[in-house]
Amino acid sequence: MKLFGEYLVEKEIVSEENLAKALVEQIKCMPATAESVFEKNLMPIKDFLLVLRRQNEKRSGFIEAATELKLWNADMASQVEAHTAAGRKPLGQILVGLGAADLRQITLALDDFLSEVPELPVAPAVDEPESIHEPEVTVAAAAEPADLSSFCDLFTDDLRAKLETALDDEDLKSARDDIHRLKGAARLFKAEQLETLLTSLEEMMQDVFKIGLDKLSPDLFKKFLKVYQSNISFLWEIQGELRTASNENEIVGDDARRVIMRELAASIEVFKFDLSFL
Repeated sequence: MKLFGEYLVEKEIVSEENLAKALVEQIKCMPATAESVFEKNLMPIKDFLLVLRRQNEKRSGFIEAATELKLWNADMASQVEAHTAAGRKPLGQILVGLGAADLRQITLALDDFLSEVPELPVAPAVDEPESIHEPEVTVAAAAEPADLSSFCDLFTDDLRAKLETALDDEDLKSARDDIHRLKGAARLFKAEQLETLLTSLEEMMQDVFKIGLDKLSPDLFKKFLKVYQSNISFLWEIQGELRTASNENEIVGDDARRVIMRELAASIEVFKFDLSFL
């Protein structure tokens, strides 16, 4: 199955050299198997030290040493895999950071790629042979914070004005495409809660576009504008704070913001329910 990096090279969006640099950077950010096992407390310390000793003696990988000692199992492998995936920095984000491609290129390419490959494979945990002179535990450093400033750069005043004045079908179609691109960028930067909100907003806009704005009653049109513009206002309100945050939870994770996001999501669902009667 073709991987995203291969797709980017094939489409001449990035060079093979820049892809290699980005992949090396991605590997650096991923926790080693021993670090994942220790951080997730997947085996007793006594057993952990035995594995490290065997790894040092045999100059083997952690999984191989643990397997020889009968201290490795499928559940442990699954948890290490999940921990590694969670710590993996998105390839597109790294390429943007390296200046190898701009965010809009990567976002559009990711949309095209996902349309061809519905599910991306999850890479197995990286098990690298290590030279360990003493069986001592080294706690892994925290994953490098995501730089959300590039994501926030998409929220321009011009785009907001364009979105807020989408009052006919042609403008609404263009605005829906803009929301779709913001959703893709949110996915790229692991802003999962904002991606969910943008997905709901895009779906609502698509439903309205299929029916046609001119087919809405005056009351329903007012409801649409209120819901639509409330969501746009919220997104632009928080993007300034996101710029200096290491992750979205710092901004949208507090109780007040959670309540607002639940209300916004509920307003979209209520409107979509009303729309279903047309």
